[in-house]
Amino acid sequence: MQTNKELVKTTNDLIQINRDRIQGFKTAQEDIKEIDIDLHALFGQKIGQSEDFIRELEPVITKYGGELETDSSATGKLHRTWLDFKAKLTGKDREAILNSCAFGEKAAIDEYEDAMESSAEIPSDIRQLMMDQKEKIQSSLDSIEKYSEVHESVK
Repeated sequence: MQTNKELVKTTNDLIQINRDRIQGFKTAQEDIKEIDIDLHALFGQKIGQSEDFIRELEPVITKYGGELETDSSATGKLHRTWLDFKAKLTGKDREAILNSCAFGEKAAIDEYEDAMESSAEIPSDIRQLMMDQKEKIQSSLDSIEKYSEVHESVK
């Protein structure tokens, strides 16, 4: 039963980072200028991506006898990471927003790596799901960094 508790906690942590990721991208959408339609669409895609990730992870919680955590204090470390991300958005220019989004994506990747290296015994299908999600977040980070490079080149 201990293994199941560890797996449930690890999965709840990933769900929380995705909830925080959604909030971070919503904040970014609110802070970009109307002319930045490309970023608005990109951030909307990332919000949808995290919503999909949550829907994929939630069944793991119930399958292994756990309860879905809704209180962010249970995963305060993850939440603080995204609060740092949101605080960095105060610059509210395109460069600051892109840099903050990259920071947030790197933090999410770190959390996925921590989850897969945890002491929880993770069945192969769930490990594959986590790896797939992490790879998609890495791809998201790559996209954000490309937007940032383009912004830098036109300055």
